Amino acid sequence: MNILMVCSGAYPDEIGGAHTYVYELARHLAALGHRLTILTRRSTPALPSEEMIDGVRYVRYEYHDTNDPVRWRYRLYHGAGKAFESLLQTQRFDIIHAHWPHPAAGVFDHPAADRALRVYTLHAPFFEEEQIEAAVLRAEQPLTFRGMLKRMWVPLSLFEKRRTERRVLRRCSLVFVLSRFMKSRALDYFNVPRHKLKVVAGGVDTRRFCPTDQRETIRKKLGIDAEKKMLLTVRRLVPRMGLKNLVEAMKIVKQRAPEATLLIGGTGILYDDLEKQIRELTLTDTVRLAGFIPSDDLADHYRAADYFIMPTEYLEGFGLATVEAMACGTPALGTPVGGTGEILADVDRGLLFSGTSPSDIADGILRHLCSKAPADLRARVARYTQLIYGWTTVARCIEEVMLEALRRKEVEQR
Repeated sequence: MNILMVCSGAYPDEIGGAHTYVYELARHLAALGHRLTILTRRSTPALPSEEMIDGVRYVRYEYHDTNDPVRWRYRLYHGAGKAFESLLQTQRFDIIHAHWPHPAAGVFDHPAADRALRVYTLHAPFFEEEQIEAAVLRAEQPLTFRGMLKRMWVPLSLFEKRRTERRVLRRCSLVFVLSRFMKSRALDYFNVPRHKLKVVAGGVDTRRFCPTDQRETIRKKLGIDAEKKMLLTVRRLVPRMGLKNLVEAMKIVKQRAPEATLLIGGTGILYDDLEKQIRELTLTDTVRLAGFIPSDDLADHYRAADYFIMPTEYLEGFGLATVEAMACGTPALGTPVGGTGEILADVDRGLLFSGTSPSDIADGILRHLCSKAPADLRARVARYTQLIYGWTTVARCIEEVMLEALRRKEVEQR
């Protein structure tokens, strides 16, 4: 198959769960013998307009960053559509697999897109992420003139995003979702016909994220006290991730398990708020903000931790960090939100917190810290995760579903 993946960012240009998903799926499909092209924005001038990365052709459309919410939508739409038209001069695609609504709309609106099988992966409802974060910030941040203007714009922005994603989804023959939770969102928000929806979980690079027998050496290298119980979370520092609840939970945890420490990796708009919260709760010796953890260092951080914490409060479509940590042998504890609940329940329901509140999170952490974990727990979660979520398995499943959809399309066109 000749497959075009359409997105607004992909690893290594961009860091993040959806960006990593596009990169991993593309390179694993390429390894299965398919021809893959990723059409993505040129996020910085230093990036070439075209190059090969791990057997995948990256074609980058021109995009000049802007804070203007109207212009960035237009630039994604127009840039992707124009680049697609240029690609058509030399090739035709069997499948167009899109991952973001605005560049997808730019490509799907081209008449030539009708000849290909149109596929979309709904990582999360694009508008719902903004809706949740806007609501939380509105409740927590003081009202300013700039904030008033932003609040006036939000309803229109949400309407446009939802409308664009609905339009893209309706034009697809096949829609992938990464969890049953996201399937329900596709049905509720976009009324996608059930026969178009396919649940295929995200994947993890099991060569990079795997257990090690050098865990003590890694902990020493990272400066982790051998007597400490290290908790780790790696998240974007934004409201829906539940990080403030986690920090508050650590106040409770500290009273009963003073040996517990929490490392928070990531960057985002809540950094200063979290730093202030840590000081006010006198947790500076217990909770540390690590900032951005480079991709090459992630696996060692997962391996060093005793437990990985996924404290999401709202909207977790899948949770790539959860399976990355478990593939390294580190048990993950998480809130029963979205895809996290599905991942952890399939391994061991005891890994799930009872809710999302600070007390729920603290109770769950203490339940594990204050009891002796099964000797084989780390090996068991690693084995299970690598078997179920290895990218080779996931890519073969997606390949099979797309080939079947392509055969149906060809029969219908005869």
